[in-house]
Amino acid sequence: MFDTMPPSEQDFQIPKQILAIRTDRLGEFLLTIPAVRLLKESYPSSKITLIVNPLWESIAGKIPWIDRVISYQEKAGNSLVEAWRLVRLIRKAGYGDYDVAIAFHPKKSFHLASALLGIPVRVGYTRKWGVLLTHSIADKKFLGDKHEVEYNVGLIRQLPGIEVPPTLRLFYPVSDHDRQSVADGLAKQGVRPDEPLVAIHPMTSDPRPWLSPKKFQSVANEIYRRRQWRTVWVGSSEETKEIDPLVTQLGQPHLNLVGELNLGELGALLERCKLLVSMDSGPVHIAAAVGVPTVVIFGKGDNPGQPRRWGPWGNRHELLYRTSIAERERGYSMEEIMVSVERCLG
Repeated sequence: MFDTMPPSEQDFQIPKQILAIRTDRLGEFLLTIPAVRLLKESYPSSKITLIVNPLWESIAGKIPWIDRVISYQEKAGNSLVEAWRLVRLIRKAGYGDYDVAIAFHPKKSFHLASALLGIPVRVGYTRKWGVLLTHSIADKKFLGDKHEVEYNVGLIRQLPGIEVPPTLRLFYPVSDHDRQSVADGLAKQGVRPDEPLVAIHPMTSDPRPWLSPKKFQSVANEIYRRRQWRTVWVGSSEETKEIDPLVTQLGQPHLNLVGELNLGELGALLERCKLLVSMDSGPVHIAAAVGVPTVVIFGKGDNPGQPRRWGPWGNRHELLYRTSIAERERGYSMEEIMVSVERCLG
């Protein structure tokens, strides 16, 4: 049987090695970093290994509070099989034995894998085989009464010695090479070093968006009409097919960098912009991490706590979200969106 009795606070030893997992989307991964940083600052001698989606491996490896990264692509199917696959992957990495395991998002496979590995302290939520954990709390994140950053920090506070500072900050690694690459690329398109730019990302993983991507055409044209600022359109290579037709129909000067940037360059570009206008998506959290204000349009979720949980962390952000059926049908007017844009720009 697995030992699920937590050590007393008196018996708790500062961990030599901590294993954490967060393998879902970019935004979820970035909103976990403040908790990882807090772990490192609370246990500075500990080595922290983070299991991440392969798509974010390059970014995770540049985060100073993460010592090692294990890339893991989840596969749908039997949780028992997936748990054994995780065990083999973790052992193959060869980083030795772990003292603490933390599942920032409930996963049967990781709960079981951490128990099979004999990790003595296992932290997570009671959901999805939480009985296998030594430290667990009820998963109430669906209520959306806190931000995801706060939920992640609340999870690790089950461990002794975690002192939460007054301010928690996001972090996104942007190198000088990334900045120079973006500066060179913009210069080739005739962008002056001091020219204001507004980034636009009209896509979201939400299957029920509240704003047609075509509406972003009107937003871009209105920004140019009011301020004579060009918009720069961003997105992944997978989004090119949907965004390119919108950009080619713009009536005002613009830049199309959809599918042209790696993750580091995307951070450098957003850092260079005055504002990001976007659907609820990963680039929103990159912008927040590099200190850029955002206007974010949320999807048609039925949970009014959704923007509170998943909105950009920090100040200088505007969130647009409908709650009632009547409001959903009405959508957003150009004036509503531009009021938020102007408030962010000051």
